[in-house]
Amino acid sequence: MKIYTIEDLVNFEKDEYGILICPSGDYSQIKSFDEECVFDEGCRFGEGSSFSKWCSFGKWCWFDEGCRFDECCSFGEGSRFDKWCSFDAGCRFGKGCRFDEGCIFGRGCKFSEGCSFDRWCKFGEWCNFGKCCIFDEGCIFDEGCKFNEGCSFGKQCRFGEGCNLDNNLKFENITDVVVEVLKIDRIGSRKGCTYFFKTKSEIYVRCGCFFGTISEFEARVLKTHANNEKYRSQYIGAILYAKYVLGYSVENVKNDGQLFEKEITAGTEDL
Repeated sequence: MKIYTIEDLVNFEKDEYGILICPSGDYSQIKSFDEECVFDEGCRFGEGSSFSKWCSFGKWCWFDEGCRFDECCSFGEGSRFDKWCSFDAGCRFGKGCRFDEGCIFGRGCKFSEGCSFDRWCKFGEWCNFGKCCIFDEGCIFDEGCKFNEGCSFGKQCRFGEGCNLDNNLKFENITDVVVEVLKIDRIGSRKGCTYFFKTKSEIYVRCGCFFGTISEFEARVLKTHANNEKYRSQYIGAILYAKYVLGYSVENVKNDGQLFEKEITAGTEDL
């Protein structure tokens, strides 16, 4: 693979719009690309490289860690990005792109099917993901993100308001397909989010480090907060609410859970 330097860019052709046309090769010796560039397939870029807006890359390009991309860059299928790369708004990615840990994406980025993301990646609002994208643990999604069928998520992923999760997704190594997700925010001692995942046969719960069935979660709540009525009541109320919303029959819950059941039942006529 030919290795290019900054001096080589001067001799590259430009199209009628003044965009630099860059052939396949190794660009790892160049750290900054100021002009709008179009790169051929299979190019290689070194760590910390930066690219201006509207740059376009062919398939199978490889980017080392910490690369930075301005808005509306586009990437061909099979592109590979090392950890801590960052992308501004409106970037677009082809099929099967792979991202290492800690990559950051601006609003409205769009990903084709089969893209995979390592842990702790962060996505801006209104990002759109194709079929069968895979996310490792701790990924964070801002509001309004949309996921197509077959996407899967590792443990402790977090979702903003209005994310579309009702597309036969897979979470936390659950073998049964998740058909609906409910998020309840700011309850319990953590004042954090609690997620309820509905499958065809069960409800699973992610709350902080806890992950298990809704029955296991109830037992943990009653044990952990046996002497704290405030937090126990908040979690038991969330459990009963999740069962109603997700379409499961509400069983009698120990202790003050029966009181919540009566209150919810009494109020349903007013909803």
